[in-house]
Amino acid sequence: MSTDRIRLLYYVNQFFGGIGGEDRADHPLEIVEGAKGPAIGLVRALEAQYGIGCAAVTTLVCGDNYFTSHEAEVVERVVAILHERGADLFVAGPAFLAGRYGVACATLSAAADAAGVQALTAMSPENPGAERRTSALIVATGDTAGAMTATLPKMAKLAAALVRRQPLPSALEGEYLARGRRRQVEVGQSAAARAVSMVTRLLAGQDAPTEIPLPRRRARVVPAAPVTNLASATIALVCEGGLVPRGNPDRIPTARAANWGIYSIPAEGLRRGDYEVSHGGIDARWGTEEPYRLVPWDAATAAESAGRIGRVLDKYLVTTGNGGRLQDMARIGREMAVALRSQGVDAVVLTGT
Repeated sequence: MSTDRIRLLYYVNQFFGGIGGEDRADHPLEIVEGAKGPAIGLVRALEAQYGIGCAAVTTLVCGDNYFTSHEAEVVERVVAILHERGADLFVAGPAFLAGRYGVACATLSAAADAAGVQALTAMSPENPGAERRTSALIVATGDTAGAMTATLPKMAKLAAALVRRQPLPSALEGEYLARGRRRQVEVGQSAAARAVSMVTRLLAGQDAPTEIPLPRRRARVVPAAPVTNLASATIALVCEGGLVPRGNPDRIPTARAANWGIYSIPAEGLRRGDYEVSHGGIDARWGTEEPYRLVPWDAATAAESAGRIGRVLDKYLVTTGNGGRLQDMARIGREMAVALRSQGVDAVVLTGT
C-alpha cells in the first residue's frame, strides 16, 4: 500500500449523506462514487496536512433505521465492498450523540478492523455506540454537529497514523476513547514522585488525571415489585417521545431536555391537530398525525372498559429523551414519581421512541 495514495471507504447515515432526515431513515445501503458530507473535509485534511491523497473514495450511505433492522446484512455487504474495492482505510461518522448512527459506526468499524482494514470512527463518549468498546479507534467528539470543525482534524491525524502504520498517541491524551489496551512507557519519575505530584495538584485545585482510568459506574436501579392486581390498579401514561399540546406550553426542547410536563387528557381523548411532537430524534409527523402512537390513551381506556385495568389516570406525563443527560433524566424520573404517587398511581406505561 502506498503511504501517499490510499483507497478510502467512508460510511455516513442518510442525513450526512444528503438523502434526508428521519423521513429517509429507512433508506437502504447505497454506494456513492466520490466523497460526500464529512468525507470531503477528511480527504482535504489528509492531503493538506499529511500529504496523503486518495486514489479512490467511495461513500456508503445508509439510513439509521435500515441499519438497525438489517444489521447483519449491512455488515456483510460493507465487508464485501471493502474487499472488492481494495480499501486501505474505513472511516465512519462522526456520529456525535446520535445513538442509532453511533451504533452503526462502531459496529461497522469493528467489522472492518476484523477484516484486516484500518478503521476509524468518531462520536460522543456518551453515545451508545461508544459503549461497544470496539477494536477500531473511536475519536471523542462533542454532542452535536457543531463540533464537526474540531473533530475532522483529529480524525485526519489518527487516520494518517493508521495508514502509515505509525505509533498511536495514548488514549489518555484525549485523541480517542480508551480501548482497554495498556502500554508500558518510561516517564522519568518513580510512582511515589508521581503520586505526590498528583496530590499536590489536587490540593491546589488543579486537574490531576489518574494513570489508571476509573470505570464509569452507574447506579443500579432496583425494579419495583410487580403489580399484584391490575384490575384494581391505577395506571398512568408516561412518554419520552415529546408529545405536547399545540404550542408546547412548557417549552420542552427537542433534545437534552431538563424539564417535563403533565397534561390533562380531555374526555374526547387526544385529538389530531391539538398536539405536536417536540423530539429531534424521530420523524415527528407520525406522532403529530396520530398522538395515540406516543401516548396510547385509546388502548389503555379500552383495557379499563374491559376490566383489565382498574383506572387510567386522565393525565399524561412527558419529556424528550433524545440525548438526555443521565443526571437530568434521573431527576425527572424522581419528580415524575412524586407527582404520580400524589395521584394514587400504582404503575405506569412508559412509551419511548
